[in-house]
Amino acid sequence: HWEIWNEPDLTSGATSAVSPTWGGAWEDYYRLYTVTAKAIKARFPDLNVGGPAMTGGGVASQFLAGFLAHCRQHNAPLDFCSWHHYTSEPREIIDLSAQVRRLLDAYGFAQTISVLDEWNYIPPAMDWRALFGAANPREQRRLAQEIAGPAGAAYDAATLLFMQDCPIDIATFYLADALPYFS
Repeated sequence: HWEIWNEPDLTSGATSAVSPTWGGAWEDYYRLYTVTAKAIKARFPDLNVGGPAMTGGGVASQFLAGFLAHCRQHNAPLDFCSWHHYTSEPREIIDLSAQVRRLLDAYGFAQTISVLDEWNYIPPAMDWRALFGAANPREQRRLAQEIAGPAGAAYDAATLLFMQDCPIDIATFYLADALPYFS
């Protein structure tokens, strides 16, 4: 699987607001994906090519619909559609997986597989800045302990059970144990 980029939906859409993962507008990513996917498939037709490794918000926003419309309009290959989601509510993954499948089908990508390639437990009402260095080390340790503790384990078990009946073809638990969280 060759995934093209990571979380390009974190920008504001029509503008080129800089995000930690993508510095252009959504249309810029759509064009990058199309050119890259076609080039990979032309040289290596048996490889699986996909993306966009969008956030859960990208699934629920206009980003995915715009991406799929662009792929269809420009005949871009899309073997898999990848997405990420971090939450304390397993139900959100169930709902998002159904949204992804509905959109793939609606835009003519019924054979495209759905890949949840980043998921993990996030404590309720967690401040993301606490994970990325804005909080003190004590708060980071507390969050890491909650994620790796009983609440995280219960979430993981429930989510795995729920995913058995979801339209998710591949799911990859994101441990990120080299980081100060998700360990």
